[in-house]
Amino acid sequence: MNVGVPDWADLLVTRLKLDEPQTLGELAERMGAPRRALEKAVERLRLRGAPVVSGPAGICLTRDPEVLLDNYRRLRSRYIHQAQGARELRRTAQRMRVPVVVQQDLGW
Repeated sequence: MNVGVPDWADLLVTRLKLDEPQTLGELAERMGAPRRALEKAVERLRLRGAPVVSGPAGICLTRDPEVLLDNYRRLRSRYIHQAQGARELRRTAQRMRVPVVVQQDLGW
């Protein structure tokens, strides 16, 4: 950990409520934290095993395994769609690298 840099994950987990979603914007404002830092903190908390769920209403903690599984399915679906989009970007870039052969009309 860097000296003087807050551990946003440790701070965030103390602000999350059980089954009461809060938006990242609200949390960022109350905590004086950059929103992106809190997005990363959410991922770090999940990697530590914290039961953090997210949705349109915001993020919160849960004790309900079904809520966690529903959140998992939604995040997995988004991941798959993003991976498909990324793969197509790579294919497009590869096609763009192929030189275009221009036929000359010799007029015969």
